[in-house]
Amino acid sequence: MELGKGRTVKEVCQMIVIADQAYYRWRMDYNHRRPHSRLGWMTPAAFAARWMSATVGSSGFGFASSSETHGQSVGLILIQVGAENGGRS
Repeated sequence: MELGKGRTVKEVCQMIVIADQAYYRWRMDYNHRRPHSRLGWMTPAAFAARWMSATVGSSGFGFASSSETHGQSVGLILIQVGAENGGRS
């Protein structure tokens, strides 16, 4: 099957995969390696970790990190901390 400008479905799929990989590399660089002045020269990941350590204890809720989601891009996941009692404290 041919798409616009003589491209096949396979070529378009390859272009999508390449674009997705480039976005992933940019997002990891932006969030984990580049400090931001508005965050006190911390990376967004470090800022989020500091914020989590200050707020999890008071609310009992936290956010899953990419390591907890096996690196999958799943968006923001709200998890309850201390679920060993069925979520009851």
